[in-house]
Amino acid sequence: MPRHCVAAGCIMKNSEGYSLHKFPRDQDLHEKWTRAVKRQRSKWDRPSKYSLLYSKHFEPDCFVTEGSRYRDEVGIPNKKRLKADAVPTIFPRSISTVVAGQEPLLQDWQRRNDSAKQ
Repeated sequence: MPRHCVAAGCIMKNSEGYSLHKFPRDQDLHEKWTRAVKRQRSKWDRPSKYSLLYSKHFEPDCFVTEGSRYRDEVGIPNKKRLKADAVPTIFPRSISTVVAGQEPLLQDWQRRNDSAKQ
């Protein structure tokens, strides 16, 4: 099964620096995530057990950084974990604009692609 984001207009796939997140099991939170996606994808029925969202669709304060002395000593970046009550709020209005003043997803993707080709 391909791993990609279900958000409308999101063209990133397994992009470096972004993590994919499964829809939560908690029914109330699951419904909030579903409504958030449906605002931009009105014909989308509901998430499947394989549906994922990229971390790019969450505000920075939706994450907790988990560190350890070992990670610090060997220079491994600390892990960012999605908070249990996090709800996605950043979705493209169109293919080139993103809500909440975030950088457009398409431009971000193009910049990554261009630098990979060089």
